[in-house]
Amino acid sequence: MNELNNNFYRRSGFVGLLVVLLIVIVIGLVLYFLRPEDSQKGYVETVVESKESAAEVVDLVNLTSIHRALQQYAIVNDGKFPESTDQLVREISLQRKLFERSANQPFLVYIPGQDESMPKSNVLIFQVNPSGISSVLLLGGSVEKLTAAQLDEILAEQFK
Repeated sequence: MNELNNNFYRRSGFVGLLVVLLIVIVIGLVLYFLRPEDSQKGYVETVVESKESAAEVVDLVNLTSIHRALQQYAIVNDGKFPESTDQLVREISLQRKLFERSANQPFLVYIPGQDESMPKSNVLIFQVNPSGISSVLLLGGSVEKLTAAQLDEILAEQFK
């Protein structure tokens, strides 16, 4: 008889666990399907913003790395930077595709003919970005985010 009672309690414990689990699943499904549409939109916007933030970090790291390589190049070459994009790619071992135009993809533009004696505010490399916001590496090593109009203004000042 004692063994029969133990089996009863084991089965009722298992059934109770199944009932609780089923209730939790039902409540979860109800909450999932009754959530407002704004919360879904918020999630998508968050994902897009995260992707954009990650792209900005990649831009910053790439441009900072290029600047370090250019500084090392300048040390060996009397303070001068490469004379062309081809020389830049070859001498600093950069991927050529970073400087090639492609549909709806950002690409870099190098401004040759500069050296370390020039103003640190000169644009050395900038990224053409379909979004309209460019990452810009200044001769002094800082990286800035500029609109197309701001970049045009700085380049016009640099080349007058």
